[in-house]
Amino acid sequence: MDLNYVIDKDGKQSAVIVPITEWHKILSRLSKMKKKLDFLTGLEQAVEEVNLIKSGNKKTTSFKDFLDEN
Repeated sequence: MDLNYVIDKDGKQSAVIVPITEWHKILSRLSKMKKKLDFLTGLEQAVEEVNLIKSGNKKTTSFKDFLDEN
């Protein structure tokens, strides 16, 4: 990847210039990773909820009641 660095008056790198095609690839990959994280987080919460139900610490909800909630 061809990167260019912006240097401040003290000679320290303060920014990076990324070619636009690479930037679009980065954004696309970031979007896919965010969707995967959201899915896995939801799955983790579902497993936790199932464990609470199994241990008797949470009441189950019927499918009909679930649909009636919304």
